[in-house]
Amino acid sequence: MRTTNLLMIALLAIGLSFASCDSAQKSKDKKAKTKKETKSALPVEATTLNINTAESVVHWTGSLVGVYDHHGTLKFKNGVIDIKDGVIADGSFVVDMTTMKPTDENYNPEEGSTKEKLVGHLSSPDFFDVENYPEASFKIKAHTGNKIVGQLTIRGKTHEETVKNLEIKNMDGKMKFHGTMTIDRNKYDVNWKHPVKDKVLSDEIELEIKIKG
Repeated sequence: MRTTNLLMIALLAIGLSFASCDSAQKSKDKKAKTKKETKSALPVEATTLNINTAESVVHWTGSLVGVYDHHGTLKFKNGVIDIKDGVIADGSFVVDMTTMKPTDENYNPEEGSTKEKLVGHLSSPDFFDVENYPEASFKIKAHTGNKIVGQLTIRGKTHEETVKNLEIKNMDGKMKFHGTMTIDRNKYDVNWKHPVKDKVLSDEIELEIKIKG
């Protein structure tokens, strides 16, 4: 009986040892796979990507604090990304401000609130003055981790801004980039104030950038 118990304990110990080794190996394999996927997201060799303007877009959101949000899209006119040693070394993008398109439903045509009227107002000198400044641009300065720092130009005003939460995917040789940016509209002379005191237009404009190369 004593011999049987010792044998069972030995077998259990061996089983636990194998399970522990197997778990450790799986964890190691998972980490190695994740590291490999992360490392292979951007090519090491010098590469220049022209963005696919048909499939790349900027999503924007502006808020009337405590009331509702307006959001929509803008299209890219052109863009290029330079990759070297596994990081984004350089790049620039031009956004066509004339392609502004609202995608929310916070409108009341009976009260004169329509998507067309919003576009007209956002395109006016009160906001982006699209007639005089039909383009906005972003010039990359540095890429570190999940952030890109660059120079954003709107209405002829240029300031340093940061793209955060950057995600880069390589899908069968097709690169996909996704990130977010929050800007203070007043820095770019987009400083219209709502005439009704209890309705405050947020100073922050939220941007979500989706680029395919």
